[in-house]
Amino acid sequence: MRHYLKILILLSFVTVFSIVVKGQVQEVIASSGGFDVKASGSLSWTVGEGITETYSNSDNILTQGFQQPGITITEIEKARGLEFGILAFPNPTFDKITLKINSEKQENLSYEIFDLNGKLLGNGILIGSENEISFKNYKPSTYLIKILQKSNSVQTFKIILK
Repeated sequence: MRHYLKILILLSFVTVFSIVVKGQVQEVIASSGGFDVKASGSLSWTVGEGITETYSNSDNILTQGFQQPGITITEIEKARGLEFGILAFPNPTFDKITLKINSEKQENLSYEIFDLNGKLLGNGILIGSENEISFKNYKPSTYLIKILQKSNSVQTFKIILK
């Protein structure tokens, strides 16, 4: 009987501990963010977090939100010395993403979509500074989209399709 009592107490402890530890997990999938420290204070920011309130005066605008402890990185690879920036949004998405190219030098750009096994699922040419890529024919999962310039990889993003 004492053996069963010890097991019951141990199982109760494990159950309570797992409930307390699990709690509520908050996460933001962000395309950018950072942290800066100056003599007057520090500032941390995350692009993509929810907004709670905004303060403004004639010189400044400050919008506050929820600083999340977990950040999912969606930019996987970026070529060194790249003369332009590429953003992929919204991410996660339900049906399409927009690729925004921040440069006038957007020549010979294309994309390839891969599953996590490395299988090529689709490709296309990028024309102009904003291109929409449909994911309507894909199942909810995680995909990789590789941006190429003259068949050289310049940037890769992890796309989460819900």
